[in-house]
Amino acid sequence: MSKSLRRSRAVRAKVTGAPLNLEFAINVDLFAGGGGASTGIERGLGRPVHIAINHNPKALSMHQANHPETLHLQEDIWAVDPVTVLAGRSVGWLHASPDCTHHSQAAGGQPRKQEIRSLAWVITKWLALGKPAVLSMENVKQMRTWGPLVAKRDKATGRVIKLVEVQRGKKTKIEQHIAEPGERVPRQQQYLVPDPKRAGQTWRRFLASIERMGYELDHTVKNAADYGAATSRQRLYLVARRDGEPVCWPAPTHCKAPAPGSHLKPYRVTADHIDWSIPCPSIFLTKEDARAQGLNVKRPLADATLERVAIGVIREVLTNPKPFIIELANWSGRGVDSVDAPLRTITGWPKGGAFALCNPSLAPLVVRHFGKGGEHGVDEPAAAIMASGGGKSMLAAPLMVQANGGFNTVPARSVADPCSTITSSGSQQQLASAFMVHLRKNLPPSTPESQLPTIVSAGQHHALVQTVMANPGECGLTPEQEAGALRVSAFLMRYYSSGGQWGAVTEPMHTITTKDRLALVTVTWCGNTWVIVDIGLRMLVPKELYGCQGMPRHYIHDRGHDGTPLSITDQVLMVGNSVSPPPMAAIARANNPYKHLQASRAA
Repeated sequence: MSKSLRRSRAVRAKVTGAPLNLEFAINVDLFAGGGGASTGIERGLGRPVHIAINHNPKALSMHQANHPETLHLQEDIWAVDPVTVLAGRSVGWLHASPDCTHHSQAAGGQPRKQEIRSLAWVITKWLALGKPAVLSMENVKQMRTWGPLVAKRDKATGRVIKLVEVQRGKKTKIEQHIAEPGERVPRQQQYLVPDPKRAGQTWRRFLASIERMGYELDHTVKNAADYGAATSRQRLYLVARRDGEPVCWPAPTHCKAPAPGSHLKPYRVTADHIDWSIPCPSIFLTKEDARAQGLNVKRPLADATLERVAIGVIREVLTNPKPFIIELANWSGRGVDSVDAPLRTITGWPKGGAFALCNPSLAPLVVRHFGKGGEHGVDEPAAAIMASGGGKSMLAAPLMVQANGGFNTVPARSVADPCSTITSSGSQQQLASAFMVHLRKNLPPSTPESQLPTIVSAGQHHALVQTVMANPGECGLTPEQEAGALRVSAFLMRYYSSGGQWGAVTEPMHTITTKDRLALVTVTWCGNTWVIVDIGLRMLVPKELYGCQGMPRHYIHDRGHDGTPLSITDQVLMVGNSVSPPPMAAIARANNPYKHLQASRAA
């Protein structure tokens, strides 16, 4: 039992009052956003969220599209009067997810704003006036270090750093200047950062204020993957109760490797939510190539992104003893062609694909697009999804082609099934080995059979990489395949080897002349040798991110309640800021204040 829980029980013992009547109680979601918390609460309680409040009209419109019976209030949270809104009704469950950006480690060394860090104090206003039976709060785990801010100082001079608006053409930029000797810098101009000497001071005051109102509380960090979401998003959860019941934390329902006979299920993984029918354009395309093919993709890619892709190919395809490989139908050597249905993962989902004309296989990975990000497999949970920035989640897959004449009509199959017969001269088969590259932080590459890292509102930080591989067979590679294979070799040597003797992949092909000078990159699968002839990469799309976050498959995220389309940027912003529904549902179910009422009705 935590110290805060023991202390809050002692405080609660001094508070007396009549038993709570929740017959007609309502549920309220502050900072409602796109609706992740409300979805989880409704799933856990078996009752609707009656009131949702948010200042963002687009977020509230998405919320309304998925929760049409809820009363939606587009207001500044401080401007809403609980007494007026509640109109005498009691509150069974109050949830709040205050803005986390100025507590999050994702903010790095950026200046913090006290008014945003202080948003959580509005919760005490609702507790005092609304007296909910149960309070839940979700935020980044760094919120437990919430404390006073202090002006940042220049290390060399010890003087305060101030923020100054500077006009640069038509744009206004904020620059950092060192204050003059003896200059007094106004608070609003100071570069504010958390004071390490007083870390956690405000957080402890916040908890104490809740306890003084008669609540028993506790807080912990939960991983969304432990409750069935395909993301490794870790968040702080606080639960406070004044209904006489103790705070309960739900036991995990999923784990990485369940023991035989265990009640736990295996983690849901990124590959569960990848739409394999979406094309994965070659990383070697020029801007002109992409435009000619009608592709809205960024080419050429930044060196940092290409380096991550190269590392991912080495780690997740060439040296991984169990690369993620899925057989797809109707494949072509120019990238990732459409299939009739998404191909499921090797963890038991139905097999997909209808056309087995070329019977290729896919082994994907996700690429992170920022910081010193890395990649991971699509067979792992997604990293946490974030809301800021854009284009950071990509799907990359090395494509492997077995090009030896004829065709095969065997349907696509899971890698859990035996592979189809691969002859030395019979079928036009291609394999695609896929992995995930994460374009932020220091996240390593991973396979599709892992969880996606945290999805953040900064944007799409996860990419799918696909490598195309060909089996030379008796006939050898076609000239086009050989040229592609040499280009892949040059790429990997440039971005992975220590020699760095090869130029940019966009240089003319005459720099790569013969196989004697450059070895082909090969992969052995099902006893056959495959040559990597292309590498494709694309960003994960919103529907894939929402799936990894644990949103229902039918969740509306591309438009508001009135049908107004939402941009991809807005959709990523909503999912990055959202609460993952599975852990929220588990917490609501474990602390359901209505359970006695529901039990009596059932009797």
